[in-house]
Amino acid sequence: MGARSENERGDGSALPTPVMPPYRSESTNFASGYTPQTLIQDGVLERAVTLSPSSPGTSSDGEVSELPRATRPEDRYALRDLLGEGGMGEVRACTDMHIGREVAMKSMRAAQINRADLRTRFLREARIQGQLEHPAIVPVYDLGFHEEGALYFTMRRVRGETLEELVMKLRTGDSKALADYPQRKLLAAFSRVCLAVHFAHTKGVVHRDLKPANIMFGDFGEVYVLDWGVAKLLSKDAAPLSQGPNLEVSHLDFTEVNAAKTASGAIIGTPGYMAPEQILGQSAEVNAQTDVFALGAMLFEVLTHEPMFATGETPEVLSRTLKGEGRSAAARFPDKLIPEVIDAVCQRATSPYPEKRYTSARHISEELEAYLSGDLDAERRRSLAKKHALLAREAAGRALLPTGSIEDRQFALREVGRSLALDPEDPEALALLVRLVTAPPNEMPPDVVEEMASFEHRRGERAGRRGALLFALAAAIFVLPSAFFMGVRNPTFVAANVILWGLAPTAIFFGRKLPSWVSPVVAYAAVMSSAMIYGPFLSVPAIASVVTVAFVLTGRRSIRIFSVLLAILTLVLPVVLERVGVLPPSFAFEGDKLVILARAVSLPAFAGTVLLTVSHVAMVLFVAYYVAGSKDTLDRVEVQNRLQSWQLRQLVPQEAQGALKSHGRTPHSQRLPPPPKSANPDILD
Repeated sequence: MGARSENERGDGSALPTPVMPPYRSESTNFASGYTPQTLIQDGVLERAVTLSPSSPGTSSDGEVSELPRATRPEDRYALRDLLGEGGMGEVRACTDMHIGREVAMKSMRAAQINRADLRTRFLREARIQGQLEHPAIVPVYDLGFHEEGALYFTMRRVRGETLEELVMKLRTGDSKALADYPQRKLLAAFSRVCLAVHFAHTKGVVHRDLKPANIMFGDFGEVYVLDWGVAKLLSKDAAPLSQGPNLEVSHLDFTEVNAAKTASGAIIGTPGYMAPEQILGQSAEVNAQTDVFALGAMLFEVLTHEPMFATGETPEVLSRTLKGEGRSAAARFPDKLIPEVIDAVCQRATSPYPEKRYTSARHISEELEAYLSGDLDAERRRSLAKKHALLAREAAGRALLPTGSIEDRQFALREVGRSLALDPEDPEALALLVRLVTAPPNEMPPDVVEEMASFEHRRGERAGRRGALLFALAAAIFVLPSAFFMGVRNPTFVAANVILWGLAPTAIFFGRKLPSWVSPVVAYAAVMSSAMIYGPFLSVPAIASVVTVAFVLTGRRSIRIFSVLLAILTLVLPVVLERVGVLPPSFAFEGDKLVILARAVSLPAFAGTVLLTVSHVAMVLFVAYYVAGSKDTLDRVEVQNRLQSWQLRQLVPQEAQGALKSHGRTPHSQRLPPPPKSANPDILD
């Protein structure tokens, strides 16, 4: 026999060219005049299948007794790899030869064919899943029998990884999983899961076994809710799914189904994701909020990569579930930076009491979407801002009293800062901040004391350098000329005067490294030695005044009084020593004249006039220098304070300036309104 072409029939005749049938409505009688067609994929006949229009027969109990040969799975589907198996059966990849696409086939086990309850459950799962037409629920394509009588149904072949697998990778730090699924992307995908579950609820279906292993993420952004095998049909008005004439589910008992991780005794579900009403076997209480609980438990796992009720023996997990222990992701995992608003959503969804949970899965989706869009986060931030502002106001009320403590002020400033960080435009919080910053505390904070000590040290060093320079100039202008340009009568007095004026700049320059009393003692000793040259009433009072001003303005606070006492001693001691005869007299009163007796140096008329004039002009300049420097410092401080106050006032919006003006006079109870009630009270609790 010669070779036969692929485009020939078995008898050698040519195959007819395939023609698409005309459009027919669902009421068309295909048995009258419909010509069978041959399906061709990509223009090449891979497997010629002739469709027969005949209808299958049915038995008296309503089950299919015979299928046309064209619909037998052995003719239509080419089985491939095993995808998974469980107590009810197995799932295999296969090729639909009619359509030419990859599908998944779920089949009953041969050993379960004679179990009427399991056949009913299998048929029930196929019909429930097939009627839930939603993008996140795997569609069912076909339902039928194998030749040996086992039920099967085919559905879309989905590819990807389950949430359980993904969480495991995230928990172990898988770099690719962390890059592909950041928290925002996971929350957005989980929001779509919630909407799919809510869709099922509107059709009167409760999944009852939601868990990470039953959530799949596709390779191209798809999200699927899998395994509706233990779903419960609710009696409700919202268009329930059709159960079929022979599908009685009200009396079904799933305790005989040995599905892995699904049934445990009389409990339907998976420990760690079952709601308390499932654990307690309260089947009448199982409703949409039961699935809400499971969604909340999965949301916890999305946030933390750890199960909510942890692992361990089943009784321990069930006990923790009933008690509602450890439902706060933020409290259990503070290092993971869990969003507070999402943590609150998770806690509300998993409340042990159904009446405290969200009433629908859509509410969870709305909360997630609101957070992702920033609305819920903004509301939460405003609410938290009010709480911090109230705490700040109470602490400020104590801090601004005469007996207010530094701790109260610190707490008030910290809380008002947190309030403004959350709500920068709150006028009352801004006014409170300005009030706190512009009102000085009753005592100096320790930190400020340290800063001031450091500032005083630096200022003292600068003042020491300036003082040493000025003393050196005074010595050059006032002291040295007396030794070299005027006649010396008492070398001892002149030498002592020159030496002390030479030591004074050195003592002042190194004053910070010496005991605090050394530099003022040496400086006033030098001034006092001038009284031995010109007497106590000529130039010495002016010099003593300049030195006193310098020490008071630039010296340490501890030596101010000491400097004044030394200045007085400088003026009084030479007079006393002259009166008791220790020093020779340097002045005398003759009638209405005060006569200066120059005992140590001569006083030529011209040289004396120049020296006294220059020295007194220098004194005026020195005093002006120190006073002007101090005034400049005060002016700078005043300007800085004014600028600081102005800048703080700019924090308050123009329309809220009235709150700033009245702040401090308005009673505390009237300044900040109570925080508004949230639409979700559990979010704020």
